Amino acid sequence: MRFGKPGNKYRAVARCALAAAAAAAVLRVDLLSTSALADVFRLRPILGIEQIFTDNVRADSDDRDADGITILSAELNAIWQTSRINAASNVNVFYNEYWATNELDSANVAGTVAGRFDVVENYFFIDAIVDRGEVLLSSEDETASGLTPGEGRLQQTNYGVTPTIQAPIFGLADLMVRAHYGQIIFDEPVAGIATTLLDDIAVKQAAG
Repeated sequence: MRFGKPGNKYRAVARCALAAAAAAAVLRVDLLSTSALADVFRLRPILGIEQIFTDNVRADSDDRDADGITILSAELNAIWQTSRINAASNVNVFYNEYWATNELDSANVAGTVAGRFDVVENYFFIDAIVDRGEVLLSSEDETASGLTPGEGRLQQTNYGVTPTIQAPIFGLADLMVRAHYGQIIFDEPVAGIATTLLDDIAVKQAAG
């Protein structure tokens, strides 16, 4: 199911406005709150608009079609740190509007939460991660060139849990005993290019 398409006059005005706004800087706002000296909770919302012009939107050597693509995005990063918890999350939404080849329009949302919990300080800790990708609007055509961010995400859920015991041996080396359980759950196949998990650096660091 696709979004309703406005009239040609409305689309022309909207495209001109979006193209003019494409040069605007990304809005970044940092919000920091602390309930104790050692506890930190930080939120960072990011709003973005990007404009792409291409002379070959389908990456086809025989049939080259020029097009403009407007990309609207919203992202929210969060970090939570206490004496025992070090966690981070990332949620982002992309909408890709193709000016001429409307059948390539797409929208998706993805989120990742990762963290470490210290059960026994400097001895026993647990790492965990959950990643979810949701396709809100899929392209009606599979020949897109992959120019836009967030394009072709799979509709799936990934999670993993890793308990770890780490102990020093006579001050000469560390003994590490680790177990891991993870699973990937596909809701339904969605055509496109799969992206890798943990594509946010902050989330990688929080996961250890």
